[in-house]
Amino acid sequence: MAPAEKELFPARAGRPPVTEEDLATYARDIAEYALPHLKDRPLVVPARPGPFPGPAARRLRALRD
Repeated sequence: MAPAEKELFPARAGRPPVTEEDLATYARDIAEYALPHLKDRPLVVPARPGPFPGPAARRLRALRD
C-alpha cells in the first residue's frame, strides 16, 4: 500500500481529499457486508512488478477458504 496520507482523489466542493487511509477504512467498514456476496467468486488481481507504467498482467484465481 501507499503511504496513508497519499492523496488518491483531490478535494472538491468543500470536501477534503480522499487518502489511502480513507480508502482502507472504508474497505474495513464495508467488509462485513460485502464479503459474503463475494464468496466463491473469482478474483482478478492486476500484477505490477514495481512502479512501472504501462499495462498490468492479470492473474485470475478462485478464492479458497
